[in-house]
Amino acid sequence: MLYEQRRRNLWFSRLVGVGFIAAVVFILFAVVTLVFGGDAFWFALSLGVLLAVIVIGYLKTDRWILRRFLRETVMPPRKVRDALEEMAIAAGIPTPIIYVIETRTLNAFALGREPAFGVVVVTKGLVDTLDQDELRAVLAHEIAHILNGDSMAGGLMAMMAYAANRIPAISIPFLRLAGVAAGAGQYTVLLPVLVIVAVCWMLPPLVRLSQILFGRSRELLADNTAVLLTRDPEALIRALDKVERYSSVVLKAGLSTSHLFITSPRPWWNSDLISTHPPMAKRIERIRHTTAVPIAADVI
Repeated sequence: MLYEQRRRNLWFSRLVGVGFIAAVVFILFAVVTLVFGGDAFWFALSLGVLLAVIVIGYLKTDRWILRRFLRETVMPPRKVRDALEEMAIAAGIPTPIIYVIETRTLNAFALGREPAFGVVVVTKGLVDTLDQDELRAVLAHEIAHILNGDSMAGGLMAMMAYAANRIPAISIPFLRLAGVAAGAGQYTVLLPVLVIVAVCWMLPPLVRLSQILFGRSRELLADNTAVLLTRDPEALIRALDKVERYSSVVLKAGLSTSHLFITSPRPWWNSDLISTHPPMAKRIERIRHTTAVPIAADVI
């Protein structure tokens, strides 16, 4: 079942990536058609620049995301390094680089376009609050994201969301052009301009929807994989419960990276409709259901 879920997740990531690139290529083609009369040279040049940006983004996305969160870090304690190495050995991947962010909130995320470049980031609040078994379970959850390919897809999703949220700004000159074309009765120009504007404004909500679908499926899969790695579902249940109850400090994270974390970094994003994570109670209930773990008194 886990392998089938991994396969579906991989195809979903490919579908989202291809759809986003296709939308951007369409915008490029429409812009070149309007501005340069459909000149093949300018379209090929624009396409080449786009492909270069995609390749650079694929190689540099992790560094771009890490720069947003690693302004204040502390030395990872020995217990964190040992637990991470233990879980990496259990998963059969190289031990990722570990960073600890100086913040009291409880959260974590993983990056890496492949296991050899894996990075795990946890908060100091998480390290200080969880016991060793619970910390091992959270690190296993993040290792699972690297093992399942989520860290690579999640990084690319963050880059796409960041770009999509800025693409509507491109449509502002075209809105003015649409007004001029409408006033002059040039409806052959007006229609493609309106199509460009519509596509630009449709991209952000569509990418956000993709983030929601991506995050919810990947978190459940990572929970299941973490249980397989640790053989200790109770520890993961306790850890998730503490993350839910004690994460009162807001982590400075944007919408483009919200799906990367073990729990939504801002409390007001936890609405069932817009959250990139399934409700914590649902995640805990699913772990109990699949592993037959009884309800502990301290998790009620």
